[in-house]
Amino acid sequence: MRHYKSNRYRISAILLMTCLLGGACNDFIEEDTLGRQTTDYYATAEGFDDLTNAAYSYLRDIHTQHSLVLTGTDIFTKVGSAESSWILNDLNDYAVIALNAESSEIELFWSTLYKAINLTNTVIDRAPLANVEESVRQRRVAEARFLRAFYYFYLVQQFGNVPLELSETSNIDLSASRQEASLVYSQIIKDLKAAVNELPADAENYGRATSAAAQHLL
Repeated sequence: MRHYKSNRYRISAILLMTCLLGGACNDFIEEDTLGRQTTDYYATAEGFDDLTNAAYSYLRDIHTQHSLVLTGTDIFTKVGSAESSWILNDLNDYAVIALNAESSEIELFWSTLYKAINLTNTVIDRAPLANVEESVRQRRVAEARFLRAFYYFYLVQQFGNVPLELSETSNIDLSASRQEASLVYSQIIKDLKAAVNELPADAENYGRATSAAAQHLL
């Protein structure tokens, strides 16, 4: 009984101290939420550049941990075997059990590409509002069109008929319809022809798209 009372008093003291400190904190703590970022940031020069860079960022995922691009080819064998999932190894061997639409790796490849495409669409749609020089605006849009063509090329090569999204996703949409592969290729060619004319011969930064890259894919 004595032990029980001791614990009860201890808990009461802790609760009282918490209340007192909590009340005191209100007097000197001013909250400043730094995590909130509006899309108005894209209209700034820095924000528009960051947005374009983000459209490149998915290339790493597509060609490494989520890759169906090289799996099952002569380039890679047992992709990273010890680190890769059994699904990737089964895909590398063309094992029937893994070659279906319910494969998590196939779903991840699909969703990663569409996330990347949505960013390229955002660059293109937000470009007219960006506070940048016209030459920079045209170059960034050309980069986005090259990347969009590149991402759709992987999709149409892998899946055939796919949804063709050409504008930024701003609302929840639970419906999707596949377009004929010929229409997807037409859009790829259209984007690449525009990119060839607007992209520089030499990249201003290592890794950015160039006219030669667009010509090669075209």
